[in-house]
Amino acid sequence: AQEWRAHLSQTKEYKHVIEETFPPAKTQLEKLGAELASLLERIHSKEAFINSQFENRAADYQAQQSQLKEIREQYDGLNETVMNLTIELRVTSEQLDKVKNEMEERSSTVTDHAPVVKLKDAVKRLKADTLQMELRIGVVNHTLMQAKLRQRPANRRGNGPGLDAYEED
Repeated sequence: AQEWRAHLSQTKEYKHVIEETFPPAKTQLEKLGAELASLLERIHSKEAFINSQFENRAADYQAQQSQLKEIREQYDGLNETVMNLTIELRVTSEQLDKVKNEMEERSSTVTDHAPVVKLKDAVKRLKADTLQMELRIGVVNHTLMQAKLRQRPANRRGNGPGLDAYEED
């Protein structure tokens, strides 16, 4: 029976303490809330200012990233073309070597000049094909070099890795 009375008196004491400390604490919390609201508004205004200052730079960065992506795709395409032409040149060179070997065998065993003339014509055609292939490779290499040179001014401005990073490939 006395236990509930002790709880009741303790509750009354707590109520009295709360009534005494609540008004000053409330005013301090209201001041703190006002200061935080003011600081939050300042933060929002600074953020808006910074965003407006760097909006153009962000757009430039996006444009340069897009351009870099296009150039990388172009580089990859040209690199693949060079590789294909190199393979084609190797195959043509192997065919040329094969024809030369056949020509040497026939020239040593046959005294008839007609097959030799045909083989020489074939060799001339293969040389012309090889020359044409070398010309194509040169054009592709030139185009690739031009793409790299176009990329370099962007690299000098510090806008990320350019095609120079791929020159080691």
